[in-house]
Amino acid sequence: LGRHGTTVEVVAGSWYDALAEDLRGHVDVIASNPPYVGLNDVIADDVVNWEPSSALFSGDDGLDDVRVIVAGAAEWLGPSGVLILEIGADQAASASALCDQAGLGPTIVGSDLNGRPRVLRTCRAGGSP
Repeated sequence: LGRHGTTVEVVAGSWYDALAEDLRGHVDVIASNPPYVGLNDVIADDVVNWEPSSALFSGDDGLDDVRVIVAGAAEWLGPSGVLILEIGADQAASASALCDQAGLGPTIVGSDLNGRPRVLRTCRAGGSP
């Protein structure tokens, strides 16, 4: 139990598979920096040589893992829960559409320090991201 009555638990596993079943519908925040690079995208050598490919690449368009996270979010988030994802700078429209299809929203995409759209925030339908 945290200083302000919060509880944080860190678990490892494949997306929602790692969560205890009793958390379904009760998670306040889902935050992730998932792999979001497309298999044919060109990225800097220092990134490719530093990061494992499983931390970078996510299908042809880079959205395979984002699809999994977004598709399950409404089921796991509590009534006022928020989903926050880092996305590729060219994925705002596609990732926002995935949120709409999953019944999430409204969706806001914020910019990184270089002004590129990189942080998606959404919530269960009708909430406030």
